[in-house]
Amino acid sequence: EMCIRDRTLHLLEDYCRFRDYNYCWMAGCSTREERETAIASFCGDASIPVFLLTTRSGGLGINLSAADTVVLYDSDWVVSFGGSEE
Repeated sequence: EMCIRDRTLHLLEDYCRFRDYNYCWMAGCSTREERETAIASFCGDASIPVFLLTTRSGGLGINLSAADTVVLYDSDWVVSFGGSEE
């Protein structure tokens, strides 16, 4: 069964296809070989501007500090309202 993180990733993948963006994809279910290939492709090919990944694919030494844009989606994130948000 696909979780909400993976469904969201697939929606973003559909958008990339619609816009003809080259992209790499990685999720928690990706094999080690798929992960290594995706990282190498993204780092070695300037024509790939998008790397889609889930929070479950962490722990692989993925460094986002060099990215010019990062969009984080966390379905578990909940904003706490303490008054400072107003």
